[in-house]
Amino acid sequence: MSLIPAFEIGLLNAWILVLYIIAYNIVPYYLSSKKMIDEETVKKVGHPDIEKLKTQRHLGIILMFVFYIPIVYSFFLPIGMNTNWFFFGMILYFIGIFIGTSAMYSFFKTPPEKLVTNGIYRYSRNPMYLSIVLLYTGISIVCLSWLFLLITIIFTILTYFLILSEEEYCCKKYKNKFNDYMSKTPRWIGFPKSNS
Repeated sequence: MSLIPAFEIGLLNAWILVLYIIAYNIVPYYLSSKKMIDEETVKKVGHPDIEKLKTQRHLGIILMFVFYIPIVYSFFLPIGMNTNWFFFGMILYFIGIFIGTSAMYSFFKTPPEKLVTNGIYRYSRNPMYLSIVLLYTGISIVCLSWLFLLITIIFTILTYFLILSEEEYCCKKYKNKFNDYMSKTPRWIGFPKSNS
């Protein structure tokens, strides 16, 4: 890992790894945002604080901006295939793909008015965000890029605050169901707690 960030155009750059992230997020992220905070749902549920809803939307926009920075940078970031870290990074990357694909399947299979608690959502309340963090971390390691890792850390911190806001909204929308779900299921990843 060099102190000077890698910056060269090539066919074997990180953009290859970012293709999944692009496919995974552009349309599905829009659909999931609409599912979480669309105007009809807000009217039905009666969001308690419109200012918080606006803050959540603004945070989502900032998060998407931070999300796109590594995508653009990936076109100039060579993959370090001849390093010892390559396989470790690829393992994280493929775990991220598995979690992300499982999350999308469960999310879009569940009707909009119902809480998603099946599949990977039994082990994580936020598998979509977890997936992106794992994918970006894997790419950072594969490319040995401290700059990509720094962007990933910033993305993770912003995601954490967005998650808090989304969870507050879900508590209002799903009431006790979501509170029970929160008490049993870890925010990031883990085994569900039993009801005892």
